Amino acid sequence: MPQLTTPADEAAPGWSWCREAARSARAAEFGSAAVRTMRSRSVLGIIRARGPLVLLLYNAARERRLVWQSPHAFAVLEAPIGLRLHRARRGPWPLLLRMLDRHWESAVLAGPAAFLLVAAVGLALAVPDPLPATIAVLLALLHVAILLTAGVLGGAVWFFSTFGRRTTPSVNLGDRARAGTTWSISLCHQAEPRRAAELLRQASSRVSHLVTHEIQLAAGRLGGRVRRAEVEEDLVCSLDGVTSASMRRAVTLAATRERPYQDGENSVLMRTGTPPPGRELRAPDSGGFFFWYLAGLAAAVLVSATVVADMEAAACRSDCAGRPASFTLAVRWLAQRLLFSDPPHLSPGTDRAYALGFLISIASATGWMVFVVAIIRYRRVVDVAKGLKVKTMRSRLLILVVTPEERTAVIEAVAGVNGQGFTRQRAGSKTVLSLGFIGDVDFLLARSGQGSSPVTGSALTTAEVIDVVRPDYLIMIGICYGLEDQPFGDILVSRQLKVVAHRKLTDNGVAQSPTVEIGRGDMVTASHVLLDRLESAELDWQGAPVHYGLMLSEDVLYDSYAERDRLRKQHPDAIGGEMEGAGVYAAAARQHVPWVLVKGVVDHAAGKGDEAHAVAARNAADFVVHMVTVGGLDPHE
Repeated sequence: MPQLTTPADEAAPGWSWCREAARSARAAEFGSAAVRTMRSRSVLGIIRARGPLVLLLYNAARERRLVWQSPHAFAVLEAPIGLRLHRARRGPWPLLLRMLDRHWESAVLAGPAAFLLVAAVGLALAVPDPLPATIAVLLALLHVAILLTAGVLGGAVWFFSTFGRRTTPSVNLGDRARAGTTWSISLCHQAEPRRAAELLRQASSRVSHLVTHEIQLAAGRLGGRVRRAEVEEDLVCSLDGVTSASMRRAVTLAATRERPYQDGENSVLMRTGTPPPGRELRAPDSGGFFFWYLAGLAAAVLVSATVVADMEAAACRSDCAGRPASFTLAVRWLAQRLLFSDPPHLSPGTDRAYALGFLISIASATGWMVFVVAIIRYRRVVDVAKGLKVKTMRSRLLILVVTPEERTAVIEAVAGVNGQGFTRQRAGSKTVLSLGFIGDVDFLLARSGQGSSPVTGSALTTAEVIDVVRPDYLIMIGICYGLEDQPFGDILVSRQLKVVAHRKLTDNGVAQSPTVEIGRGDMVTASHVLLDRLESAELDWQGAPVHYGLMLSEDVLYDSYAERDRLRKQHPDAIGGEMEGAGVYAAAARQHVPWVLVKGVVDHAAGKGDEAHAVAARNAADFVVHMVTVGGLDPHE
């Protein structure tokens, strides 16, 4: 296996370059707002969830997540949660910087308080006067109390503003980026508008290379080798994280076109995900800060117990009965103060000890509010996760057509609902058109040649396309002949399909006796799921009549009244026939893909003409699109 080189193997920018890049980003048109989006506010409200920008850039560069052109042109990538990039440098210093960045809120909350508490212990041991240690403890408690009070007030405001509303969370690509389920660009800065597309292309290529590298590493750990990896990723870029109007236009254009950036055989699709107006992009938090609060409160009790014991022992000297003059008694008294009371026959005799006990009681009361906010945050994350589970599951529908009229009919029918055009992608030797989404269904369109058995026919085409795009459903849309004198344009749905071409002709060994035809072809039932969805959609369908029944399939183009009469006689239950269904069924059955044929009547196997082709194909396409529009193929939990 060739050695994979990570993208941009040039030397990563150092600290000074990152400082220059941070200054350049902040000075841009929307730079300050973009940086605030990247460094969203934490649950405490008055501090940020991520470290300073220069630290963010430095860590991203070490992990190859910084797409770098210059200090005035760069993009910061964020990997999905759970994906650890193994190119990150090892060692205590890089690890410390990453922890400082990812846990900036905890560092700001606990760092100064921990320093002051340690200082209080040192002062209590080194200085006879307990006043300096007391001041250090009070400052530590005050620091924590201010930050936690801000968090409680912010959580209370959110709680009362949303209380009583039971709504299903709206999850879009921006939510996916916030929840960490996809690759995203958290900050995008480009001072040269003419190079905007180049930076996006570099970012997409970097994602492709990083994912490929992780795939190869995973295969190596399992004892395997990957010679070729095909990557298909969504790269979400929040417009709030883009620093200039020109760059925002470039991102919007890339997302509107929905054309993947190609990197060899890999593709990365640029998308945007802007939060609704008035909603700030926040880092996901499940309420874990409550445990930090408990840990800090326990540390405050232990350190305060040392100070209280020293003060009480100095004040009472020899007669200390009923006073917390030892560390054990001080811990017992302060623990009881968490419940707003004193233990029986135990209370301090100094005002400063009472002040510390009062602060511990206040911290305990604050803890209940912190607990409520933590529960709210946890439920909020659970709701978003549930929404993501539903919204990120999408059905992939592959539509197969044969003639140009059928292809045009499907493209126009889908575009009439979602307003999107098509983009091209490769599926082996075939070109597949991506028509966009209707609801949570992704429409893909492929075209085969006439008949089932030729090299370009439906059997080989369907098998090749299925192998690449892995659809959840397969529907063949097009035109057919009717055998029950149905009006032109009526829609036939294959409840069953009979392969007519496979048959035995025999005269039973008797010369000049009439030939007997014995059918040996498969007669199969189409997907019961698709049939159910189509029948349900017919309830509010206002278009052409729909007929369900047995359809015939063989590589014969009928234009003969005599042959039509023969077909009617041999297959009295058949409602119509066509030429490609046998290949579709054979390929879909091998891959366990649900399938069905939906075709419009253009003739009755005799007296052929082309005047009804476009109308019949459009009727069939409209019916399938209607079925999808009413939610027939939406995924379910």
